Amino acid sequence: MSAATSPDVTDCQRACRTLQRAIIGFFALTVALLLALYLVAPSIYVDTLAPMLDTQPADAHPLAVNLFLVALLIFIATISVGVARGWRWLFWLLLIAFLAAPLEIPAGILQLMNILPFQQPAWYVLLRMATAVVEFALGVWMLLVWRRYGVWARRRKHVA
Repeated sequence: MSAATSPDVTDCQRACRTLQRAIIGFFALTVALLLALYLVAPSIYVDTLAPMLDTQPADAHPLAVNLFLVALLIFIATISVGVARGWRWLFWLLLIAFLAAPLEIPAGILQLMNILPFQQPAWYVLLRMATAVVEFALGVWMLLVWRRYGVWARRRKHVA
């Protein structure tokens, strides 16, 4: 490897590591938020799963909610492993999901204006909208890294 290409490879590797850490950090914060919601406001899970649940009103943590939370945690852990390993198909899936996240913002606004029905508290709708902004920022970052370095900043050499 010549000295002329060394900085490009280093920049590429740094971009990959930084992007992967940011996405894994986002998912770690998502897990923390899911667990906090489970402990502080389990009614959000119950209301979301209400059509499928046959529970008593006093049951704050029904089995279906517990299983749903465990399934979400396993799903996020699997995605985090895929991000760390640089799975190409996951890059594209996350890119599409993150770039589509702003669709949550008009839906949240319509819910807050009582045009669309919602069962969750207003703070939860605002939290989902804020999360959508962060997801979109990650999606734009992924797009920029892809354009410059390729998928997960590993497949393409730097092009000026």
